[in-house]
Amino acid sequence: MAINPSLNALVLSELKNKVDHSVPTPLYYQLMVTLKAMIDSGRLKSGDELPSEQEISTTLDISRPTVRQCMQGLVNAGVIVRRKGKGTFVTHQKMEFNYIAKHESFHQIIAGYGYTPATRVLEFETVEPIPFVNQQLKIDEREPLYSLLRLCMANDTPMLYCHTYLQASRFPGLQDFDFSKVSLYETLNQHYNLKVVTLKREISADNAGQTDAGMLQIKRGRAIFIVRNLAYDANNIPVEYSDSHYRSETIKFTNYMKC
Repeated sequence: MAINPSLNALVLSELKNKVDHSVPTPLYYQLMVTLKAMIDSGRLKSGDELPSEQEISTTLDISRPTVRQCMQGLVNAGVIVRRKGKGTFVTHQKMEFNYIAKHESFHQIIAGYGYTPATRVLEFETVEPIPFVNQQLKIDEREPLYSLLRLCMANDTPMLYCHTYLQASRFPGLQDFDFSKVSLYETLNQHYNLKVVTLKREISADNAGQTDAGMLQIKRGRAIFIVRNLAYDANNIPVEYSDSHYRSETIKFTNYMKC
């Protein structure tokens, strides 16, 4: 995709007006703030190509290493992406997951942003007990488990993968369902007369390991979100334990509260 000349001129003009050589604020930081503001305001949109480092360097009379430092900072923040041999582009708008205040399915959230959601079941099998998981589910340490691994995508781009565990003996026949097409909680409700009424949810951050990098198609070391859920039924009995890993550059977690 060829760069838009008018957009290119707009970005260079904005940078030239905002970046001040006479103030003590580092030039790379001034560049970052200006470009980030243009992205946050919507003046630069998802998919827009930015001027090259050489163009910015020449127009603003700033060294290439300074411009590169700015660009790397924006890459690390997840707001731009470099594509080898093609250029530097604004990334997609971050999707808001209001996961703390309410429960929404991945498909509902993704569809609400105009993307096509899809789920791929990578593994669904009965496995030997896992001490930590059995303890979380408050079941006997000898009880086998269902292990359900799913990859969730938006427009074919991996957004998260989720490893779910349930007590196998509690849900006979669960492996007959295709969870690339149907909801786990709806299936438990409709076919096992069990409704999830409470979720204990923990959200943390980590750096992507080898498995994360392969599953989410990101580089090792990139920041990711980890969400751990423990679901309870109406009798406050644990039903399901899950561990989900999210791409941080495309997702943000938000909570709304009344004060």
